[in-house]
Amino acid sequence: LVPGLVREATAAGPVAVFIDGPKGEAALHLAALAIQQGAAVVGIHDMEDWKDGLRSGLRTDHGLLQGIAFSDDDWFVSTYSWLDAAAVEGTGGCLAVVEVVG
Repeated sequence: LVPGLVREATAAGPVAVFIDGPKGEAALHLAALAIQQGAAVVGIHDMEDWKDGLRSGLRTDHGLLQGIAFSDDDWFVSTYSWLDAAAVEGTGGCLAVVEVVG
């Protein structure tokens, strides 16, 4: 469903996808599919456990998926934490922004 919606929507302009479920490997699979269909950016919520692997790149059926930003990185928190008080308190989940790199 999501890849088809992304493909259709990109005809009108850039598309961003935010995945809050499924989680884990299923989210990575869906993110790769969305990127392949033209999503300009994909964010995946609750990716703390995947952060180290995404920094170096994770091989998927759809190519090498790499995290390019994480919402709990110091630079991200200092720039955007005013948008979410929970992030300042350390109770917010980690959002991973990913791309297919190979």
